[in-house]
Amino acid sequence: MKPTNEQFESDAYKQFSTKGYFHYKGFFSLDHCSAIIQDLECLEHDSIRTIVGTKSVYLSDEVYNPAFHSFAGLTYLQKSSAVLDKISFLKTPRLLRFSSWLLGVADAFFSEDEIHIRQPLATHSIPSHQDNFYFALERPLALTCYVYLTAQSMKSGSLGFLPASIDSATDIHDSSHVLGFSSYNQRIESQNLGNFEYPETSPGDVIFHHCNTYHRANSNETDRASVSASIRVFSAANIKKSANIHNAYLKNIGST
Repeated sequence: MKPTNEQFESDAYKQFSTKGYFHYKGFFSLDHCSAIIQDLECLEHDSIRTIVGTKSVYLSDEVYNPAFHSFAGLTYLQKSSAVLDKISFLKTPRLLRFSSWLLGVADAFFSEDEIHIRQPLATHSIPSHQDNFYFALERPLALTCYVYLTAQSMKSGSLGFLPASIDSATDIHDSSHVLGFSSYNQRIESQNLGNFEYPETSPGDVIFHHCNTYHRANSNETDRASVSASIRVFSAANIKKSANIHNAYLKNIGST
């Protein structure tokens, strides 16, 4: 029997509030995901660096191999909607309403959007971390909508989440030497790896994870790239301290 909206919402909120994340299957259509992938493949990557505000990371020349690396070796694209129009189409009222409901606020808004690519057969892990260490929000009313544009699993470098209440504190992090991740929590990475959950996802799925939820990923061991869009949602209540938040963010993120 298909659950009613009331049952679905109750189960969704219970999982999000107690485990820190919720897996919403089939939120977006496969056609929409495919269209974004096609646009990503057609990008003239040399021109991305000339667009003000964007930040891109590629595999090094020593690692990049066009025989099996896609998208010219791109692994990270910040402010992706500046070069990919269809990313903006993911920022739907429905996505914002559901995010607002999970956060329990009426003033949520879309913030940053990014493309994350887990290139195949490349040593590129994501260490255990909480997003709010970078955000530095005193009131952690924020989440990430992680939109899966390709099917993913633990073996292909999918995100894993450490179940914990959204009321958990933001911990101090240690310095990291992983490109794109200046900080991580060494204790979590060394002692809690067996407790992470790695949902298997299909194109169009969205995992909503709270900004205090620890998440990480292994390297992609498959022969195909894993591609996701990351969309941040914040509460406008944090805007009053936006200058302090931004300065703290810059301090925490360091030079990556």
